[in-house]
Amino acid sequence: MPYLICRCPETQRRVDLQLYTDYATLARISSNSVRFQCPHCGAEHETNVGAAWLEDALGGISVAHVS
Repeated sequence: MPYLICRCPETQRRVDLQLYTDYATLARISSNSVRFQCPHCGAEHETNVGAAWLEDALGGISVAHVS
């Protein structure tokens, strides 16, 4: 199942939000926001789900971007 990825606004490094979802659910929650503790800079960030993207758990390939 694909997992949700975003970027740290400070370092621009990729962050795995550890949210696993399907495309239908992602479309329903795209306007929601999610908070996370960044593993790169240590700060707490908030991002819109629509600004994140899905990656395939097997190959790490970006498979969708919700906007």
